[in-house]
Order: sequence, then C-alpha cells, then structure tokens
Amino acid sequence: MEQADIAGLSLSEYARRRFFGGTIAACTDVKTVGELRRIGGLLKHNFATLRQVKAPRGIMEKQEDALRKLVCLIQKIGMALDDRQKNQEPEN
Repeated sequence: MEQADIAGLSLSEYARRRFFGGTIAACTDVKTVGELRRIGGLLKHNFATLRQVKAPRGIMEKQEDALRKLVCLIQKIGMALDDRQKNQEPEN
C-alpha cells in the first residue's frame, strides 16, 4: 500500500502494473522534475533581465552555475527513474 501511495496509484492499479510488467514512477519524482524544470525556465528568463541591466559578470556566472546544477539534478533524477523502470520490466 505504501508503494502504491508513493507512486500515486490505487492499490489495484499498482498491483496490475507490477503483475503485468507496466512501469511505475514515483509521483514525487515526476513532480519534482516538473518543478525543477519550471525553476530552470525562470532562471533562463532571468538571464535576459540580467543582460538588460548589464549585471556584473560575477552575478551572471553564479546564475549560470545554478542553471548547470539544476540541469544536472534533473538528469540524475531522470536516470534514477529510468533505472527503476528498467528494473521493474519483466525480462523476455
């Protein structure tokens, strides 16, 4: 029941997917990636504002570093989701 809850599925849907080899992604991971992408979009939008006000190079570098870290985090979560889904798929 806990795993079904984490995945955001009913217990019966969770059981069907486990039995028939469907994929199950943790609902929280999917939501987290969506939120991180939203934040990344806001950071990218902020670059235009920083360019317009001719922000010092140091501020731009901090912003670029934050965006790089965000992209890396999204990739790590995505890879973990892929690995979990591959481990849940039945072998042929």
